[in-house]
Amino acid sequence: MLVLVFFLAGCASAEFDEAALSGESKAYTQSLIDGDYDSVAAGVSASVSDRLNADILRQGWENIAPVLGGFEQIEDATFTEDGNSAVVGVTCAFANRNLLLTYTFNGKGEIAGLWMTYLPKPAQPQETDAYKEKVVSVGNEDAPLEGILTMPKGAENPPAVLIVAGSGQQDMDETVGAAGNKPLADLAHGLAEHGIASLRYNKRTAQYPNLPQDPKDITIQYEVLDDAAAGAELLKNTEGIDARHVYVLGHSLGGMLAPKIAQDNGLAGLISLAGSPRSLEDIMLDQNRAAIEAAEGVSDQDRQAALAQAGALAEAAKNAKEGGTGVILNATENYWYTLNQVDTPGIVQSLDIPMLFLQGDADFQVSPEADFGAWKELLSGRQNAAFKLYPGLNHLFMPAGETGTISDYDAPASVDPQVTEDISSWIFSGN
Repeated sequence: MLVLVFFLAGCASAEFDEAALSGESKAYTQSLIDGDYDSVAAGVSASVSDRLNADILRQGWENIAPVLGGFEQIEDATFTEDGNSAVVGVTCAFANRNLLLTYTFNGKGEIAGLWMTYLPKPAQPQETDAYKEKVVSVGNEDAPLEGILTMPKGAENPPAVLIVAGSGQQDMDETVGAAGNKPLADLAHGLAEHGIASLRYNKRTAQYPNLPQDPKDITIQYEVLDDAAAGAELLKNTEGIDARHVYVLGHSLGGMLAPKIAQDNGLAGLISLAGSPRSLEDIMLDQNRAAIEAAEGVSDQDRQAALAQAGALAEAAKNAKEGGTGVILNATENYWYTLNQVDTPGIVQSLDIPMLFLQGDADFQVSPEADFGAWKELLSGRQNAAFKLYPGLNHLFMPAGETGTISDYDAPASVDPQVTEDISSWIFSGN
């Protein structure tokens, strides 16, 4: 997730003192962590002070702080300049995830912009009596992704699962909420305990949040498909894995794309967790409509206007043009264009490989009726498709909370063990 706190201002060419600005950036960062927003605001250029004042800094920090976990340390700063401005990046380590604060300074040494970007924590492989993990690299050599290969102990030539995360800048565990819950790690470990290997990895947009430089290069291939292909190839060529039985397991957006990934990479089967054959635009429209309808203290006129705007944005995403750089629903037009070229309903109907579709009936993000139901309707009567709906589980396949909102993800929770048991039984049963 990229949080833009506020923006750049132009400045005259200047010489910059790297050591001084790096030291100041670390000091500003410590002030934010300590809640001393006035000290940071005092260093802001007058030209942007109305948009980067103490109240805005506080709001920005309070929006991101709950999911970071406990503060650990400020790490080294990076420094770059282009003659007109200097940019200092300060990485902070927190318990749940890391944070990159990027300061831009004008020629007077004043803050002209500040961005806050989540970063994945370094991989933390584990070893138990049931499995052993190791860190691996996924994707191209110039910008590899950090991943974890989980191998079950005592299993000879085990099948393997390629785990593909959902939408957004997800780390390899899909870390979420104030408690730092890790649904993809839970899945990997649960599968390993049943004798199944797996690979999970950081999404490219999480590990390299400032790339690519050209927004037209942000496509569904860049975000998901190219790295999924690299991961599938890695599993097929890993000694000790049965290359004939490599499956894709996708969650949410990963589940939506699982048929495409399986088809493109010749995989043995697919498992879709809370995926959908419907368009992402339609799913987001449903989510936005539900939020607007549930909002309190809103006039009927404002509610209708908000609903109309939500519908217009979804329609714009559906009609996105190739190469477009405008932003629609937090993504570029070209991104929506490339995503819309993936014909998930057509692909899934053409596949003759085994397919397993799972959903929690308390999922408030992907509809058990509209989305899980759409899979069942598309594949009605197909012997190679299996379905299961879990009572009381949410979008993360964890026990549902009380609010039915994302605040439920802040409570400590784990993926229900029945889910990995069912996936494992399905794989070993011959599907």
